[in-house]
Amino acid sequence: MEGRWAQESGFENMENILDAVGLKDADMRSMILRMKPEIELIRNGVGWTYNLITPQGTRSVDFKSGQIVDYVSLIGKPVKAEMTIEGHHLIETHRDPENSANETRIVRDFNGDYMITGGARQASDLSSNADIDLINRRQPSLAV
Repeated sequence: MEGRWAQESGFENMENILDAVGLKDADMRSMILRMKPEIELIRNGVGWTYNLITPQGTRSVDFKSGQIVDYVSLIGKPVKAEMTIEGHHLIETHRDPENSANETRIVRDFNGDYMITGGARQASDLSSNADIDLINRRQPSLAV
């Protein structure tokens, strides 16, 4: 799981996710759809450091498995994120602080040199649900 992971595939169904989270800003949507962020995971004793690396900068959070942390999502929205390590999976559950029933769940499955990411967005009223899948490859020169 440790290492730096580069996104290989585009964001499948990302338009649906952006609709589901209510992102209307055309410039922000365009930027996100073009972006291929990198993810870096570093073991920190009993915890982890998670870095989301984008052209706009790096968002970093330290966590222990199962801990809820304050985080800023890819679209720039503050969320409460529960970060859980289960075997070879990192599960992120992002909840809207204003309505915890609005949730985005991202599962990162680490398998050799690949990290397969799947996610789902569910709104409290079930009106805006969406799924996403993408593939990341470990960067060999940065693998831990």
